[in-house]
Amino acid sequence: MREAYGYNWYQTCYAFDIDKTLKEKELFGRKITFQSPQLKYRSKLLEWLKTIAEKLTLSSVTVHLGVFLIDKFMDNHNIMINRLASVGLICLLLAAKFEEHENRIPNIADLPPLVGYELGLNEFIQLEIFILHSLNWRVSWPTAAHFAEFYLLYAINPDDSDYFNTSHRHLQEMVSSSLKDFLDVSLSDVVLLDYRASEIAAACLLAARLEHGLRPLWPKILETVTGYTIPELQPVFNIIIDADVSHSRKRKYEETHESGYESSSSPDAFPHRVKFFKE
Repeated sequence: MREAYGYNWYQTCYAFDIDKTLKEKELFGRKITFQSPQLKYRSKLLEWLKTIAEKLTLSSVTVHLGVFLIDKFMDNHNIMINRLASVGLICLLLAAKFEEHENRIPNIADLPPLVGYELGLNEFIQLEIFILHSLNWRVSWPTAAHFAEFYLLYAINPDDSDYFNTSHRHLQEMVSSSLKDFLDVSLSDVVLLDYRASEIAAACLLAARLEHGLRPLWPKILETVTGYTIPELQPVFNIIIDADVSHSRKRKYEETHESGYESSSSPDAFPHRVKFFKE
């Protein structure tokens, strides 16, 4: 995306035009059939790739694009289980080549050690070529993270306030952090692949604003910038919240068992992070 539109495109005078182009682009070719035999391994693969991306200091947009490329590739191939990690790394590498500054792009020679030399360097190179051919060399796809960068510029507005009269600077930091969390959670539910990336990004921002009690919840400027109203975002919003609760519940369960301590409440007792809208 940055290769096509430039770094920080969302801060240029062409931002609205580029956003419009991305929204047109997201309508085509995103269809996932969910027929991959490896779907049951997807969540563990994603968590592992997130840790790798963090070690390599890759951006959120790179991770989101990499995950989408994985989903596209997995949807059309029956991948051996012991090759999933290597496929994931190549998809992450392809995304990095398209999204990161040149000095931030991982070297393919550094990938074999990450999977215990399961594949050699030449095999990684051949795998990269094979995946590119499978994707018809199309690596540029708008993701929720791309749209979120643009929407974040309008996340806090002059008339916004919360129950504690928090400063706008602090509100911006809090909403930005929550938006990132919700975007991260949105990767975990494949059902969201049926929705537009721009819609997911807007719903994540809506959830972030609701979490911090901002008023008005969804001002006119956000309707204009995102192109979505609250009723239009309701279905995807609910999926994201359900995924967030499930993700938090699972993480809490794993933490208590790894530490050797039991939670004083059952996993079902963990509260929702945000309040649901009335149906």
